[in-house]
Amino acid sequence: MADSEHYFVFEEAMRAMLLAFSRDASASINASVPAAPRLAAEAAGNKQLRPYPPSGILPFQGMASYLAPLCYLYEQPAAAFRVFAAMYGRYWCRLHTINVQPAPSAGLPVLCRTFLELLQDVDAEVYRHLSRLGPSALDLAFPWIMAAFVGHLSPAETLLLWDRIIGFDSLLPLPVLAAAVMTFRRDLVLAVHSSDELLEVLEDLSQLKVVPLMQAVLFDT
Repeated sequence: MADSEHYFVFEEAMRAMLLAFSRDASASINASVPAAPRLAAEAAGNKQLRPYPPSGILPFQGMASYLAPLCYLYEQPAAAFRVFAAMYGRYWCRLHTINVQPAPSAGLPVLCRTFLELLQDVDAEVYRHLSRLGPSALDLAFPWIMAAFVGHLSPAETLLLWDRIIGFDSLLPLPVLAAAVMTFRRDLVLAVHSSDELLEVLEDLSQLKVVPLMQAVLFDT
């Protein structure tokens, strides 16, 4: 997030909050699905194995994505940290474990399947065209889903999407929006003839509006 035009100003605050999160022993306890893999280490002067890091959650590339938009909502880092920890435990941890629970507690495998089935249902022509070009529809949408669209949408639209996640208490809005983006850009997608052109067409989502896109998929089909 340090190189993001929207979030670089929060770099120091995010670093401090993520360091605090890595030392919060309650993080893995409060997670809706167990963290994996787990590491353990001996404490100094003690043979007893303890989780490492203390949170039991290994840091990963992109972890700051789940924190960055919250910095726009809360003036105090402590408030942003509490909301981030709660949302990670309830939602984001499901994006980093092989969890096959059904909706509404769907994990990453179910979200991916939902995206593919929804896209085939609402726009089979786009789905087939993507399959012929090379990168599958899921190859294109996977980074959006994994990052909960942070860094792809504007901060305001990202928060609107997250508001739907909290409101429905489910991550299913992520694959719904991913399918909506594909169908919204269908004319451009169908016009391209190479994978490079396709990536260019779907690269910039910063001007998209979340609510009308999702409504178009859910109610206009």
